[in-house]
Amino acid sequence: MIELRNPENGKVLGCVNDNSKQDVIEAVERAKSAKAAAKATPTHQRIKILNTVAATVERDAEEYAKLISEEGIKTIREARKEVLRAVDTLRLCAEEARRLTGSTIAFDQAPGSEDKFGYTVREPVGLIVAITPFNDPLNLVLHKIAPAIAGGNVVILKPHDQTPLTALKIEKAFYDAGLPKDYLQVITGGGATVGDTLVRHSSVRMVSFTGGLETGKKIISDADIKKALQSCI
Repeated sequence: MIELRNPENGKVLGCVNDNSKQDVIEAVERAKSAKAAAKATPTHQRIKILNTVAATVERDAEEYAKLISEEGIKTIREARKEVLRAVDTLRLCAEEARRLTGSTIAFDQAPGSEDKFGYTVREPVGLIVAITPFNDPLNLVLHKIAPAIAGGNVVILKPHDQTPLTALKIEKAFYDAGLPKDYLQVITGGGATVGDTLVRHSSVRMVSFTGGLETGKKIISDADIKKALQSCI
């Protein structure tokens, strides 16, 4: 277990699992098994889940703000603003789920194809790994998991090991809203064990990371041919 303390006064806030490499591999297997069902989830269900979580966060805004402030580095005023942004993030992603449309292409650019059309569709990436920093433990988490869920993907989130409690709280909110547990998993623990195992796993199709430049460079190297979306701070 990892003991978590308020960085300002040393108060113990709780404990989370220090997951092993085998724990991570088992989480990936559960996510792989859920990919097909997540892809088949109707858009209206994804929208409903995201809007339900938004309403829950809005209702419990002070609880979230207090937790963000206690486990991280923000004042309560800053934390309250982050919660408001997080509600907006969820609702925007719910709306964007309606717009994941394809396109049609006229083939009349070549002789003999005047009455023919092609079309494109958008497909989920599949299994996405999200790695988030300590400084925005709610909104930056939702910047990654909410769009992924809106698009019909499964997500494994590795929050920063100093601020995982907010991520675990939002995970529960998604479960309470009806999201199956294998569609979203929060895996706590150290970067050398949890992060490296996730980034290198061949079943992961995309890595979304926000954090330090050197860590970002390492992730790009370890991710190999996976899609990568990075924001280095």
